[in-house]
Amino acid sequence: MLSIKDSLLSKTNQMWKFYLFNFFLVLSVVLLYFGFYYIEDTKFGVSLILFSLFVGLFGFAFSSVSIRCPSCRLRWMYWAVKTKKINGWLSWLLNVKKCPKCNFG
Repeated sequence: MLSIKDSLLSKTNQMWKFYLFNFFLVLSVVLLYFGFYYIEDTKFGVSLILFSLFVGLFGFAFSSVSIRCPSCRLRWMYWAVKTKKINGWLSWLLNVKKCPKCNFG
């Protein structure tokens, strides 16, 4: 098993995009929690819930589009989510050694 420093994401200086995805994911969960906490104040609670969904979708969309092969431009995160099993895309993305399309790496 590779360490994160040995991953292709690190070698191509794209690990910050993955960390940003994690930040948006955690922020989305926190906003969702507070949205349900303040649900009695209907407008504020519903607004927080909707905003949390937007933040989560934005983080996922940004990462899916921006984490890509520098050679063939294959979107690695999108490809992994699309082709790998639901419990395997993340480990593949963090441990990939070569691009599946052009063998970059």
